[in-house]
Amino acid sequence: MMSRVKMMVMALVALMVLGALGAVSASADEWFVSGALLKVLAKLASTAAVDEDATLLVPSVSGLAVLCGGKTLDVEGGEILPGDTFSIQSLKFLGCKTTKPATGGCELEKPEQTISTLPILGLADLGPSSPAVRLLLTPQTKSTFAEIAFNENNTCAFTGVEPVKGKITLNAPSGQTEEASQPVGALGSVENNSLEIGAGNKAFIDGGRVLLRLESGSKWSFHG
Repeated sequence: MMSRVKMMVMALVALMVLGALGAVSASADEWFVSGALLKVLAKLASTAAVDEDATLLVPSVSGLAVLCGGKTLDVEGGEILPGDTFSIQSLKFLGCKTTKPATGGCELEKPEQTISTLPILGLADLGPSSPAVRLLLTPQTKSTFAEIAFNENNTCAFTGVEPVKGKITLNAPSGQTEEASQPVGALGSVENNSLEIGAGNKAFIDGGRVLLRLESGSKWSFHG
């Protein structure tokens, strides 16, 4: 009798565990397109409208500021994938130029230069408060996120091609709600404290907001 009771208890425990695992699986946060769970990849539109200019700041190098003032951001090979990931072959920031130091000596190789990233792997996660979503961008090629070409005649620490390394966390303030255009912007220095340029100089993205769309034009979101 006792062994039968033990078997029944063990069976109930097993069912509870399986139920809990099912609940966890069902509550996993994933991409949705047009209200339906994403089951195959969805391509991002190849251009995103720039709602606010982005500036790369390097405080330790003459207070260097590189402003990218293009009206659009080029998105090459961008895809959201089933689950919580995404990938991008390259982001191209247009119309970039040095705005500080004002006296020069730390210029880019060309005026109105394009700065391109290397291939990126991305991970989406819910933000600290609804309906925000955080997007973690990680370089696929070792730790190099992008390379910036500086003027060979500069008098500052940067001459020639300098690597930008680390990861970048972005914020999508309405990412949990279905929108055709999802605003995505930088978070500043605290959340992006792994970003470095050149020989270990800390760098941060200040400002910057783009409107990401799917190639299909469908509404999309990320939630459980």
